[in-house]
Amino acid sequence: MNWWQHVLDLMQQYPQWALLISIAINTVVAIAGLVPSVFVTAANIYFFGFTNGVLVSIAGESVGAAISFILYRYFFRHKMQHLLARYPQAQKLANSSQKQSALLVLGLRLMPFVPSGIITFAAAIGSMHLLNFVLSSTIGKIPALLVEAALVQGFLEASWPLQITMVALGGILLFFFLKKNR
Repeated sequence: MNWWQHVLDLMQQYPQWALLISIAINTVVAIAGLVPSVFVTAANIYFFGFTNGVLVSIAGESVGAAISFILYRYFFRHKMQHLLARYPQAQKLANSSQKQSALLVLGLRLMPFVPSGIITFAAAIGSMHLLNFVLSSTIGKIPALLVEAALVQGFLEASWPLQITMVALGGILLFFFLKKNR
């Protein structure tokens, strides 16, 4: 049984707690920083339906980002600021004004291949306010979540041979992407 199925089973076993389970799992994924949330989105769409699943995913991503921001700020802010010198874009985000920070987070969230954890980390160790971060992060994540949800919905509706083909092609593309970017 895969990870996605465990999440779905947990939600089906405790339907009255499904919303909180989803948000809690999204929070753990956000704190981990580099783990993709597509499996939580898939469980949400399967369990809650497309529209409600997307809304639950948006809520989960927002709560997860906020809690990650707070934890990163509390535990890493003073210890890690010196490491920003190695990452000019992260340093720019950490040292920018509130308005610039909000626009940078918004823009970076619109890019689906930028790991969320890096954006959250850079904003948290900088001077950005929590409310500005949560608003710009959530607004920026909505288009990416809609695309992700549409892909998940298409995958869930596909026949199993087509699903296997999609997974195989995705694995091949990922292999070549990683090989090229080493």
